[in-house]
Amino acid sequence: MTRIPYPSLDPNATGAGPQGQILNIQKMTKHLPEAIDRAFGTFSGSILWRGALPADLRELIIVRVGNLSKSIYELHHHEAFARHVGVSEAKLEGLRKIDTASGPFSPLEHAVLVFVDEVVKNVRPSDAALEGLQKHMPIGQILEVVAAVGCYMLVCRLLETTGVQPDPVTIGFTPPSPPART
Repeated sequence: MTRIPYPSLDPNATGAGPQGQILNIQKMTKHLPEAIDRAFGTFSGSILWRGALPADLRELIIVRVGNLSKSIYELHHHEAFARHVGVSEAKLEGLRKIDTASGPFSPLEHAVLVFVDEVVKNVRPSDAALEGLQKHMPIGQILEVVAAVGCYMLVCRLLETTGVQPDPVTIGFTPPSPPART
């Protein structure tokens, strides 16, 4: 049961689930003003489908944020998504641990996870964490990591505040068509 009830929805509404099913988070965000709901969907969708980060690295980031935020919904969907893009069970287990320094992570993944942990916990990552990440990726991708962390911290806080329950299905794995240009 949610802590905040879902709003009434248009029965013809479609979403990001299989066959266009509207997901519980999408139902809940319909409480937002339309422009904010649309921007929220565009931003999170851009992180998922249009960023430069490799899908497996992006999912490590999102799942780590979900673990640090203790968000069951986020973990339900993004652990499944992570598996789909090739993240191993050993890595998913490593993301559940307090210290991601150990585990089956590559040097790049380790640097990203140290950085993610510091951004989530401290807001400002240490110079060492930033320098460690700079050894592995260009500035644009570092900022994309920050954007992904911030976006999914927002998602987790929305989910946990409202009590959105995991959907019986997980998000679709096919990226949506690019938006029409107007």
